[in-house]
Amino acid sequence: MEKIYTISEIGKLLGLSNDAIRFYEKKGLVHPDINPENKYRMYTIQNVLELLDIIYYRHLDFSVSDICELSKSLDPKRVYTLVEQQRKNVERRIRYEQQLLKKITYIQSLFENIKTKEGVCSLQVFPASFILFEDTNKKQFFHHEIQHISTDQFVLCSIYRHYLMNDDTLKKIYTYVTLDEAIIKELDMHIDKAENKFLFERKSIHMSVKMENGNIQKKDIAIMQEYARKKQLATESFFFAREIPLTFYHDTKNYYAEIYLPLKK
Repeated sequence: MEKIYTISEIGKLLGLSNDAIRFYEKKGLVHPDINPENKYRMYTIQNVLELLDIIYYRHLDFSVSDICELSKSLDPKRVYTLVEQQRKNVERRIRYEQQLLKKITYIQSLFENIKTKEGVCSLQVFPASFILFEDTNKKQFFHHEIQHISTDQFVLCSIYRHYLMNDDTLKKIYTYVTLDEAIIKELDMHIDKAENKFLFERKSIHMSVKMENGNIQKKDIAIMQEYARKKQLATESFFFAREIPLTFYHDTKNYYAEIYLPLKK
């Protein structure tokens, strides 16, 4: 006699909840018999196989609607098409995770640099980036423009303030929200180059500093200018500051910045 399972038994056997099994039944993917005497569902090895098929495709990240389509069509060509689509999706996710790992590693190194290298100058390359947003007021981005960028772009973007140096004063000109060109290429993101402005790669003097009430101090720039003088480097009359909240945006006591003071070409 064929073995009969209850819904709890088959759920325990396959690691599925009763609700999940009922959901798949409603979708027409599982077809248990009904006991005519007590109306209880009776599950057989055939139902185990149906659920294993579902588990298999769900672990390949197929949607339930895709699985329903395949169960009706039983078309190998359609399976191949969906597998190819999933391969591309997974490859893109992997590339995103790699970029996310780079971001996490960068944040980790930033914490270490702040502990040991705050106020220490070095020569670095300002990354080539597309400007997703620019305005004289940083708050405009959070008020209006943030809805126009994707979650991926927000997580991986950078916020720069553009400062102009004039007569020993530092004047904020623009706020830029940017995305590195390397990230855009790696993730194959759609960026309209005709509509978006571009910040070009520039060799720069770099220094990490703690901001005071959200501002860069003249003494910080003086350190960088002295470094340039000793190295006999000519610098521009502007710089970019990549703002970095170490905790939250409202925590002004733990706000840092990476300053890039471009060298003259």
